Amino acid sequence: YNLMKTGFEFKRFDLFKDHTSIASGGNDYNDQFHVKPFQVGVYAQNKLESEGMILNLGLRYDYFDPKTFVPANPNDPLLQQYLDDPQNVTTLFDLQNRLRGAVDAKAKQQLSPRVGVSYPITENDVLHVTYGHYFQLPLLDYLYGNHGFDLRGAFKYVGNPDLKEEKTVAYEAGLEHGFNDYLKLSIVGYFKDVLNLTSYKKETFGTGIYWLHTNSDYARIKGFELTLSQRTWHGFSGIITYTYQIARGRASDAYQNFQDDYDNRKPRTEDFPLDWDQRHTAKVNVNYQIPDDWGPTIGKTHLLGDWDIDLFWNYGSGTPYTSSTSVPQPELPPMNDKTFPAAWSLDMRVQKGLSIYKTYKANLFAEITNLTNRANIINTVDVERYDLTGEPGGQFGDPTVYSNPRRILLGMEFVF
Repeated sequence: YNLMKTGFEFKRFDLFKDHTSIASGGNDYNDQFHVKPFQVGVYAQNKLESEGMILNLGLRYDYFDPKTFVPANPNDPLLQQYLDDPQNVTTLFDLQNRLRGAVDAKAKQQLSPRVGVSYPITENDVLHVTYGHYFQLPLLDYLYGNHGFDLRGAFKYVGNPDLKEEKTVAYEAGLEHGFNDYLKLSIVGYFKDVLNLTSYKKETFGTGIYWLHTNSDYARIKGFELTLSQRTWHGFSGIITYTYQIARGRASDAYQNFQDDYDNRKPRTEDFPLDWDQRHTAKVNVNYQIPDDWGPTIGKTHLLGDWDIDLFWNYGSGTPYTSSTSVPQPELPPMNDKTFPAAWSLDMRVQKGLSIYKTYKANLFAEITNLTNRANIINTVDVERYDLTGEPGGQFGDPTVYSNPRRILLGMEFVF
């Protein structure tokens, strides 16, 4: 009736980077750091079961200490001698003597509650509801990349050890209905509110600018999923899944704000479809198994028996992209205002089992991905050319803008 779990984890990192790049135009870039942050996590979960309900309660605590320093004022990050002499990078590993007003980077701590309830409505129907908070550290390079503030070069990106953890608040409700012992339908609706996503913010120092990682973006994902699944019945089994989803936010990646500034776009006040905003997706998997002992035999092998055939069909509506700014139009187009064509693929796997000796067995198999050799567009290297001609590969026909072609893999495995 009552199951409790608890546990903890401890991670200690030793991160060292010493990277120098000399680019064109006399642009030098240095990225050096040596830090030893640590992370602690503790959780407790309790599962209560009764005849009419299952209740899951959980709580997790996370702590992360970046173990480094940041300037007291991001607009005045360096001591004057390092602004006057930008070639002097001897203190990149010694931030206390390099940064102006160096202070300890803030430790992060979070509490993540999770609640899940599942209870039967009828003999064939079960309702479940879940709610939870989830946190994730940004990429460590977003925290420590060039956080010694080497402010040379044309494009100055600086990490920020004071970044907060990215936060997701997730809600989900679903209903499962069993038609019989073999066939089940599941309907799930969900909403995710994602906060503190990492982006770049323009900062000034003296007469120059640089780009500092900050928690300034968000995303909201909502949708529902239908799943029809069948357990093995007369050799056939399978699953069909359809998902409708809307993903909107203010940035698709950490470089969005920088790219907007580079393209002379006005700061965006409204969200837009994110790069992964794929409204419709569907998956079908059908499996057929022939019993081991079916059909005539040669020696100990049933030629027509012990076959396993799988078909996988995947479909996705077009993902968004931003139309060309060079095609004549009165103003810059909105972000992700167009979509690529829908994409689908069919994969197949066929396996034949052979009995060798007693419990020893060999399986011969063939796997074919993209059985129809369909060329799905996944990207474009020249948006202007694609908008005008429909050719995504650019002037030289780059093949990487398409999904992988047909691939056939033959193999054998031994089981004993």
